[in-house]
Amino acid sequence: MSSRVNSGGSITSGSSTEISRIEADKENIQPLKQGRSANNLVKALSLNKETRKEVLARERDQFEASLDPARLEDLDDPLEPYLKYLDWIHTHYPSGASTESGLIQLLERITHDFRDDEYYKNEVRYFKVWLEYVKFSDNPRDIFQYLYKKKIGLSLSLLYESFANFMELEQDFLKAEELYQAGISAKARPLNRLIRAYENFKIRRAQCSRVQKRQGLGVLHNPSGGGLQVVTKPGPSRSSKAFAVFNDAESKPSSATEGIWQHLDTIDNSKKENVIRPTSWSGEKLIQQRAPRAKEPTFEVFKDNELHFPVCKIIHNPGKRIEKFDFNFDLLYPDGEDERSLMEVLLLSRGVYYLAKKRKSEHSSGTPSKKLTLSTDAENETKLLNSPTLTFYSRQSMKEVLQMLNQPLKETTVHDEEPPLDEGLSDFITETITNHTPATPIKTTNEDTGVMSSPFLEEPLHSDPGKGDVLINPFDHNLQKNLLYKQSSHLSSYDNYHHSTAKREKYNILRSLLKPRAAPIMGSRQLMIEFESETFCFTKQLGNPDKAATYLSEKSDGTASAIKVYSPPVEWEYYILKQLEVRTPGNFIKVIDFYKFEDESYLILPYLKHGTLWDLIQLTSQSKSIKLEESMVIYLTAQLLKQTSLLHSIRIVHANLKAENCILDLSPSTKPSYHDLKLIDFQNSVDLSLFPDNVRFSAQLPSGTCPSDEVWNSWRHEPDYYGLANIVHMLLFGRELGGLRTSSNMKIRENMPSYWQKELWSELFKVLLNAPNLDCEQGVPLRLLASKFENWVNLNWSSCGLSKHLAKITDFMDDQRKRNKI
Repeated sequence: MSSRVNSGGSITSGSSTEISRIEADKENIQPLKQGRSANNLVKALSLNKETRKEVLARERDQFEASLDPARLEDLDDPLEPYLKYLDWIHTHYPSGASTESGLIQLLERITHDFRDDEYYKNEVRYFKVWLEYVKFSDNPRDIFQYLYKKKIGLSLSLLYESFANFMELEQDFLKAEELYQAGISAKARPLNRLIRAYENFKIRRAQCSRVQKRQGLGVLHNPSGGGLQVVTKPGPSRSSKAFAVFNDAESKPSSATEGIWQHLDTIDNSKKENVIRPTSWSGEKLIQQRAPRAKEPTFEVFKDNELHFPVCKIIHNPGKRIEKFDFNFDLLYPDGEDERSLMEVLLLSRGVYYLAKKRKSEHSSGTPSKKLTLSTDAENETKLLNSPTLTFYSRQSMKEVLQMLNQPLKETTVHDEEPPLDEGLSDFITETITNHTPATPIKTTNEDTGVMSSPFLEEPLHSDPGKGDVLINPFDHNLQKNLLYKQSSHLSSYDNYHHSTAKREKYNILRSLLKPRAAPIMGSRQLMIEFESETFCFTKQLGNPDKAATYLSEKSDGTASAIKVYSPPVEWEYYILKQLEVRTPGNFIKVIDFYKFEDESYLILPYLKHGTLWDLIQLTSQSKSIKLEESMVIYLTAQLLKQTSLLHSIRIVHANLKAENCILDLSPSTKPSYHDLKLIDFQNSVDLSLFPDNVRFSAQLPSGTCPSDEVWNSWRHEPDYYGLANIVHMLLFGRELGGLRTSSNMKIRENMPSYWQKELWSELFKVLLNAPNLDCEQGVPLRLLASKFENWVNLNWSSCGLSKHLAKITDFMDDQRKRNKI
């Protein structure tokens, strides 16, 4: 620990900064006269490149906004915002002047904006900016003369000291002395310091003159004793090219009244003769380089003219693809002889193959040889085919082998004590985890409806101790129909469920006229659909269609609705939404109406005008006026955790949690409401109450709900956990999650800034990315996380200005909606 004295005189303690953290970058840190803060350097250099770029761009926009002339007019000290901007560049760009830092451009702005202000001409802070600007100029003399002529700094001793020091370095001692005397005559402040500087200058000048007087001719050293040789100095070589004198065509002759020192050119413009201007190619000569000659080989390549065998062979097999072998096929498979190994080919090349073969036959003459056979049963034996192509691995041979292995066995034995778990579940039961041999399924059909009867409804499965878990594909439409078959009476009992045997035939028309991200179409008769005396006019497609398309529609009274259209009709999402309404009233989005026809179904939902989380992430990342602050991300994350934990507590898994499936319903208030976000798109959701406890699921998950580089053989709540982690990662960093797996756990790759709530985020990602290691039933881990995030929001709602930021985001999303005419 280190101690320091604050402005009040008391001693405060603080943690010391580890200098080793900036050791690798110390060569790139530009020293300042007033020194640098090691703590600020660690903060500036600890961020990764992308995060640092985003943070600095946001802060730079704030400084640029503070330099607005309308704001500066009301300030007592208009120079102060410029100096704060300059200090910020010094702190966050330790390497000094660069294109990225914009240091030189800011120095030119400061010096230019106040050069004619009589108050700031002799203001020491303003003059120090000039002195910093002089360091980057190739002609400091011109700048000092410009300051002298413009009467900038004439009352400050800094002008005379700096100008005199420069002239002293240029060995112009007379000019330096004149400057000191002029400053003393003008009584520049502080006068005593200028007088001491003048006295020190006179001492240095006297010492320099004495050194020059003592210098004499050195001793001539010539060991050879000969005379001095005359060395002729070579004259300048004549160049074939004439020296091109730069001609500034853009410069204008200055008038006599303007004066030579009325304007000072910028540093970039003073170096423009070094920049090649674009000109026409007509008349230009392009210097050609001679093509290098090909080197002739220094030795002759040997060619064996005695080789007559083919180096490749093509084999035609009836009913199969033509096979080509790019090697000497006849060496390994000679006609009329057995197959040769590589060792035998080597012996053949050395002329001892037949001798070795003769000795081997003599040695094994007393042992009868047996021919290898492959048998499939006791009576039939098939001799090994003589075709050489069966020896090689190819795609065709692999396919044939797999077909033989995948043939079903003629007899299967099933124990009488327990029926097979997968009987009758042909399309959606995959296998058991402990026993990977699936039994042959038997499909049963209901004669009245033509729908497969569900074994979970007719005869539910029960988990026995020690038995393996059952793997089921929950997205299978036959399974969903079976699960809803016994529920059909309940669905029809709802007031907003409407069923008709007629056809609508509107699905293809909506698809063809309303495209994603296209402008709205207003008042088209083809886009009008009547549902029980209510007419809906479809105007725009919302989002990107996956399995079903969602459209914005309006009724005759102007009420807007979001209508999800399926073809063929699907009742599963309506069933899930009704279960949410029954089990947890008022916490999720509520269905307005559901219409099922023979060819299509229409799910009518309330339209929330502020868009999705995906829209918010994309729009704020592209905007310069508004950004998502960490406090707002914490507030949104608390709502995501609360909604998902509530979903799991009623035994429903969303299985498709994405930023696109989180709709915003923003309502600014003075207190946190936790009702600004709703989950949507339940077409892939799973109702765990319809399955036994020993059931796990195996199906291809949507992108963003599982790691891209891993395959989950079975899952239950894991997709929701990973989907939440991916959404929060996009809110924080603006891109999808790329997990980094360690020996036992997964973690995010990015490093968080030191001013973020690291402990809160670390615990969140640790839980969400390692769900397979947790007990996720009833949503307990998510509920604990949600309470921690809610506590943080409740404690910091006022101090972080969350109410104002939420109102600003609401206005921003409303403005975007008006621009898109939605």
